[in-house]
Amino acid sequence: MSADSGKFSGTLPYAATTLLVECAAYQSRLIPIQRSTGKASVVVIIPLLPVTEQAKNKPYRQTEQTAYVQDNETRSAGHDTAGVQRGIFRVFDATRNTPLPATVCFFFTKSGRKTCLTTNASGQVSLAFRERDIVALEASASDYEPYAGNLVIEQLGGSSVKHAIPMNRTLTLLAVEAKGATRCMIRVGQQIVPLTVLQPGRFAAYDLLPGQYELSIGYGKHAVQRTVDLRSGLNWTSFTKSADTIAIVKSPRPATAPEPSVRNHELAPSLLSIDSIPMIYFEQSSYVLRPDSQRVLQQVAQYMKTHPDYTLEITGHTDNVGTPSLNQTLSMYRAMVTASFLARQGVDDDRFIKAGLGGNQPLATNDTEINKARNRRVSLKLISTR
Repeated sequence: MSADSGKFSGTLPYAATTLLVECAAYQSRLIPIQRSTGKASVVVIIPLLPVTEQAKNKPYRQTEQTAYVQDNETRSAGHDTAGVQRGIFRVFDATRNTPLPATVCFFFTKSGRKTCLTTNASGQVSLAFRERDIVALEASASDYEPYAGNLVIEQLGGSSVKHAIPMNRTLTLLAVEAKGATRCMIRVGQQIVPLTVLQPGRFAAYDLLPGQYELSIGYGKHAVQRTVDLRSGLNWTSFTKSADTIAIVKSPRPATAPEPSVRNHELAPSLLSIDSIPMIYFEQSSYVLRPDSQRVLQQVAQYMKTHPDYTLEITGHTDNVGTPSLNQTLSMYRAMVTASFLARQGVDDDRFIKAGLGGNQPLATNDTEINKARNRRVSLKLISTR
């Protein structure tokens, strides 16, 4: 059971193979446990997404099913377009909003019929419903958790109705224990991404894909490097500085990023104007901090460490691409990543006020790519506690 903060702790038996995380109003997560030798104290982040409540003519997860009985009213089962509802179903990654190759199966309550379809390049399937019914649907895609939902068909007016089927990629979590370490980074493609600091010497990542990665653990001006093979589920590893001193190398520099469409204006080293901290910008559907954002945050952290009577409001925002619920989650991730970076610079986490507003407060109209880029941001505001 978690506290109000969303944190929980417990002991996993050695024979445990799966971790089930359930929370009211959020989708459950089923996480395979990858074995590791010996005992370990693991600290991880487990992201959850909100569920969709039961509704008519709109898919919702079967976990949200409540008592519902259709009346015996019948409609034409022929081919008259007035007695048809054409459903267009888009299957996509719930976090990245990208289309998925998937199989979608429909189970009709009244006839007992089952129909399975494969998505096209846009992640879509379409199907004509010719009678009022309660239809179960299941979607499956490689490396994703199965989607099980229901669809109540009530309206047969010849219209086309678009439906969204968001799917959760099977989580690949990484927990790193490295006593005395001040930082932990992982190479993802050509980028070097910092892991989130959860406790002193404990780091975590929660948005990875299965595969081989290079970890870098920082001790002062040097780092220990290690290659790790991650599988779907919960992975963990530990470092000891004394055992790994032979592998100490210079800390890697972040890979050069492409010229961004919206640049951050760097703060003066003395942070002369605390009322005009530059925005932190993000790429589309991403919550990875860019190098120019990190430079701004380093100066914000420097100011906060020398001015302990300030707290910091960290507010995440998105453009209008994607559903409101997904954008709400993405905006909160952006705020959390920003706070985690500042914490790694030595600022106490209890000095942050984090919020995610989705796309509800755009700086610009979302009519061009440049304007959308301006809206993919985190705003920072220092507040005096005196």
